[in-house]
Amino acid sequence: FFIVKMPPKPAPAAAQSGEEKGLKITISVKQSGPKNSDSPFNNYQSFRVRVLSEWIDCCGTTGQFGAAGGELPWVDETLSGDEALNSSDDLIFRSSTFSKYFDPFFVENDTPEKERLSNFNIKPGIYFIILSDSIENNTFLSIPTKFLYIDCSSFLLDNSKKTSCLSLADGTEVMATVEITKPLLSRDDALCFEPLVIDIERLENYPIYSSENIGEAMKSVYLYGELNFGSPQSRAIICFPELPNISNGDKAVNLGLKICYLPGLNSLTQFKELLTSTTHVLEVHSEDVFKRAFHTRNVTEFNTLLNSASDASPPSPSKSTSVKAKGKGLSPALTTPAALQIPVAGTPFGRITPSDTFLLDAISKAMQTSRSLRPHGTVRFRLGQLLSSTNDKLTKFGRKRHGRKEGDDVIVVEDDMLLEVRLEKASKPEKWDLPEDISLRAAMERSLAEEMSKLDGTLAVTKRSVPSTQPPKHELFFTSGTTVKILASLHRKLIAEKSKDSTLREKLAVTPFTRMIIVFKYLDDDTLEAIDNAVKKVNLKALPDIQGSMRSYSLTQDEELSSLQGKMDCISGFMIIDDDQRMVVLEGLAGPGQGMQSVYADLPRTKANDDNLTILCNPEILFPHRLYPAFCPDIRRIRIRNKLKKLARSPEIYNRRQVDELPFKAIDSLISLQWATDMRSTKDFDMFPSAAALNAVELLYGEAITRTDMDGTLKQEFGNHAGTQHAMISSRQRSRESSRSQRDAEAAAAESGKKQRKRDELVPTECRNEEFENYLRTRPLHKVDHIAEQRERRMQAWEEMLHRREEQTFKATQTLANIMGDQYKPGEPVPQVFLYSQQTLNYKALAMSKLREKVSDDHNASYTYSSNFMSQTLAAVDEVEYKKKQEADSKSQWLTKSGFQYPKRRTTKELIAHPMRPTDARIEALKEPFTDLTDKRTFSNSLDPTLKELELKFDMRGKADPIFGTLEPITFEKPFDLTLVGSRTKLPRGYVDPSQLRQKDPNFFRSVHVAGVEQTQIVADAKVKEKEDWAKKVVVEHTDFKVGGYKVRDKPLQNDRAKDILKDEPKRLVLKMLYDRVSHTGKNIGHKPTPVTIMNTGPFVDNAAHTALLRRTDTTKFVTMADLDSADSKAVPEDFIRHIHRDARAPKLVTLLTKAPQYDPPPIDKTGPKWEPAHRS
Repeated sequence: FFIVKMPPKPAPAAAQSGEEKGLKITISVKQSGPKNSDSPFNNYQSFRVRVLSEWIDCCGTTGQFGAAGGELPWVDETLSGDEALNSSDDLIFRSSTFSKYFDPFFVENDTPEKERLSNFNIKPGIYFIILSDSIENNTFLSIPTKFLYIDCSSFLLDNSKKTSCLSLADGTEVMATVEITKPLLSRDDALCFEPLVIDIERLENYPIYSSENIGEAMKSVYLYGELNFGSPQSRAIICFPELPNISNGDKAVNLGLKICYLPGLNSLTQFKELLTSTTHVLEVHSEDVFKRAFHTRNVTEFNTLLNSASDASPPSPSKSTSVKAKGKGLSPALTTPAALQIPVAGTPFGRITPSDTFLLDAISKAMQTSRSLRPHGTVRFRLGQLLSSTNDKLTKFGRKRHGRKEGDDVIVVEDDMLLEVRLEKASKPEKWDLPEDISLRAAMERSLAEEMSKLDGTLAVTKRSVPSTQPPKHELFFTSGTTVKILASLHRKLIAEKSKDSTLREKLAVTPFTRMIIVFKYLDDDTLEAIDNAVKKVNLKALPDIQGSMRSYSLTQDEELSSLQGKMDCISGFMIIDDDQRMVVLEGLAGPGQGMQSVYADLPRTKANDDNLTILCNPEILFPHRLYPAFCPDIRRIRIRNKLKKLARSPEIYNRRQVDELPFKAIDSLISLQWATDMRSTKDFDMFPSAAALNAVELLYGEAITRTDMDGTLKQEFGNHAGTQHAMISSRQRSRESSRSQRDAEAAAAESGKKQRKRDELVPTECRNEEFENYLRTRPLHKVDHIAEQRERRMQAWEEMLHRREEQTFKATQTLANIMGDQYKPGEPVPQVFLYSQQTLNYKALAMSKLREKVSDDHNASYTYSSNFMSQTLAAVDEVEYKKKQEADSKSQWLTKSGFQYPKRRTTKELIAHPMRPTDARIEALKEPFTDLTDKRTFSNSLDPTLKELELKFDMRGKADPIFGTLEPITFEKPFDLTLVGSRTKLPRGYVDPSQLRQKDPNFFRSVHVAGVEQTQIVADAKVKEKEDWAKKVVVEHTDFKVGGYKVRDKPLQNDRAKDILKDEPKRLVLKMLYDRVSHTGKNIGHKPTPVTIMNTGPFVDNAAHTALLRRTDTTKFVTMADLDSADSKAVPEDFIRHIHRDARAPKLVTLLTKAPQYDPPPIDKTGPKWEPAHRS
């Protein structure tokens, strides 16, 4: 029991003086009319507003707005600000306002504070119902037409102002405002309950027809949903969009609904469990919900309750007026008596009345049944992200580090969601049947009778006001990209670390149940028996006093309630049976020593899940409620007429006019359970069907269950059936080897066995007839035994069939022997034979290769299939294999297996090396210390005489090396010494003998050829003589081989494809006519050769592709053509100028510029005050 610290109650509103405090309700009515009209507000219909609420005593009716002499007169209004800018100057405005203060903290003596706060937590709204008063049949009627709704739950945390607006049919705007001076709870009191705040901000990209604007489209839009936090704590969501600003053209419409929910009033643990496993649905409707809620039958019932003795509020006779009567039997201008005149003043405000409760129920039922009768859009979201403990440890550490204060263990977790609106079909659309009488009058009378026979108007389907050529708006949500922006925040405490035992106890206290799913084959009797034994073991222990069979026992109401509350440890569930599989779902109490723990032990997992057996169980996945308490103590068995997979693919289940939503959801859930891979997904996606949905599926698609479906004895019968078939096959094989009499006996035995098998399958029946059997025994014998003749013919046909089969087998053996050759051996399994031509081991290709091997040994003959045709000659060499062999020989001579590659593939070391990495030699050189030989400061004070000598003898020009051109090879003082390489004082081989350098060869640098001109001429003459000798030996006319005077090529040239079949120009008249032939239609059908290309038909154009896209320049159409002199034929008009100079059209006086230097007079002329320097006085 929570102790709520409430603020002190202020004095009643009527007793306060000065500034009013508490909750203020304001209702403003604004009208507009033409300024120049004599009666600008003639279309106005008077109305009153009924204020209703279930959490505060503010229920009452205002007076008539604008009534003469009433409480709410009209006041002329002058617009200012944005309203004045957006309004027309031809309109005048007037308004009327009602306001009243209420005490939100008023508590009756018999109502505890927690109960009042819980009531506010469930129903925090205030309704403003528009009432149109009239008199029918001398009876005063209040007709509700429209309503406004304001959710006040956000007043728990802040004191913001709430506003809701709507427009009436005559253009009157009604605005309701609720504001409060201070929050209902202080911050500390509100944080104790860990409030959940959901801000439904805006609706974006709502589909709009071309014939309407955003304002007209929003008139029939409303959002309805339900926050499901448990059965007693569900919160309804009602939201009407704000009136959009048509001028800015924005497609986003503000919703402005902020909801605050206090989960701490009940169980926070249960709330958090539901927060992680519940999917909330927000519906987007587009219809006139006011007509549905305030149907004629509802209005009649409301007035009946309103005029009853317990709910009557007599009008004031002094403040009345005459009205035009409505209804049948009254004059249009009838003046009602004083007692029946419509009241102008309002009624006292107080508690809610039965008539008010009826109106609220009608509104709620109208919105709930809209989802059943009409398609609409849905927004689905989950709030489990608000319980994410990712940053809790970091937040706790940061607060401890900076010094934690009291009350610092509360954080605010937010989740910003942009949700897409998706189409949702009607769950229970009206099903139209063809009436027996199809006459128009009968149809109209029947329609009127059906409409009047309905108990309320919530079942009436509103018709579309849009032309049928345009699709309804609910079908445009996906293409338009309609979204809803929602911001959810939770004020909760930091998640503290707890022990495993305490965490398990807390979980079991809120979620005491767990479930198990088993999917196995229909013939798996072992698994079925194990499940039955496991369930019986637990349920017989929970219900030891069962009389008779457990299958015939049903739980009493107390026992069912006990199992639902988790007080009785029993196993409940269901089994779905079809021709292929069985699916079992079991549920029971979780925890050590409970029923489900016993089931886990009796049904162990012996192998991994597969198609034959799938077991899903996880003791850590817990559920707060038991779904199937009625399916106990024996689980419910439902037999489906067809396979469940085939049933899920049937189109009829997706048509709501044929199959209701309840059985469809059950089938969808069952298929999801069959495909599930773990228990976590079944809980997160809410895959378990309800008990009512399973009953609907059984009623629609179920059939009578048999003993075989229950006990699983069909496996043995299938085994007997298989044994009988095996015996029949064996008897037929033996009949081929036995005599004729034996075959007859075995055939009769097989026939009797077949009859016996049929009798075993069917239900035993009485099929004996003593009189008929006596007749068969005593009847005379026939002269012709037709049965024996038929038997003889059948045996003869059987023998002929065996003979034909032996012949076929012999032919097949011979064929296989010819095809397979030595590989085929009779009596052994036949090797695989490849038939297709693209297969490598094709048997014809193998046979041809063997034939080539035999033929290739004989080099003196050719083999052919026909001596008359050259094409039938057998090629001794397989060209394909020969090419492969040549390629293999060529590759075998390669130096590398991969062949020549350029550039060479880089190694991994080269790939990862930096592109600017220096070479290894450069790296070794960089390791030496750097010495700048040109730096004078380094060597100016050097004491090394060798360096100074090198500096003096250093020459920038290199000298010619005297080594080249000597007669003898050069010798050095000593052998090469590698250690002296790089030495500045010693050479590696020493110096050269100077005498050797003086022995020069004078002809060394004259020529690089070995011989002179004569020798070159001798070589050329020898080549010419060799060609002449070879030509003398040629005996043919030409040295090249030609066919028909043309050179033979392996492949024709591409340019030759366009050449004509004639080599020269045609000379015969017939050929010339064929070349230039033209049809009677003028089409060229000649046989001229095709041109090589079509690109040479005109002059060359630079960048033809770009030029083809441009418009050609036609100088005759230039505007400047008129400025030219007609006498000058060579004049060219000026083209369009893109960049015009700023002085192009300016007069010459403006554009005249002078560049003459400034005149400087001589010094003799620079006299006078103008040229004298200035002096200070």
